[in-house]
Amino acid sequence: MSASRHEALNTSTQPRLDTTKESQNYVYKTIQDHASSTVDVQFDNHQQLKSAKLEKSAQQSTHTLRYENG
Repeated sequence: MSASRHEALNTSTQPRLDTTKESQNYVYKTIQDHASSTVDVQFDNHQQLKSAKLEKSAQQSTHTLRYENG
């Protein structure tokens, strides 16, 4: 999953993203989140469970960029 958002530098106001120079002052945050899992099940000749293995992994990262003075 990936997500991003703009925030105003002044947290009491909404970000203003237009063509004015003042609107180019903002914080841009990105989030990356990835998870996966693998299952391996093996049986012997008599259809009895021989082994089972579960592997899981997860990676997460965030980045914050601050733009000031247009």
